[in-house]
Amino acid sequence: MTSPTTAASVDYDCRELRAAVEVDLKVTGDNPIWVRVTTEDGFNAWSSPIFIYREETAAIPADSG
Repeated sequence: MTSPTTAASVDYDCRELRAAVEVDLKVTGDNPIWVRVTTEDGFNAWSSPIFIYREETAAIPADSG
C-alpha cells in the first residue's frame, strides 16, 4: 500500500491560479516584490524578486475647464 503523501497516489486537479492583490509601493525607486505560495501539504515556495521601478514625475495639473 502506498502512502497518500506520495505524488503517485494523489490526483491534483488545480493547475492554475489567478489573483489580484493591491501592493503599497514606494513613491520612487525600486519596489522588490516576492510571490509566495503555500502548498496544501504546508510547504512554501518563493519566486525570485520582481522589481517595479517608479520614477519621480511632475504633478499633472487638475483640469480647470
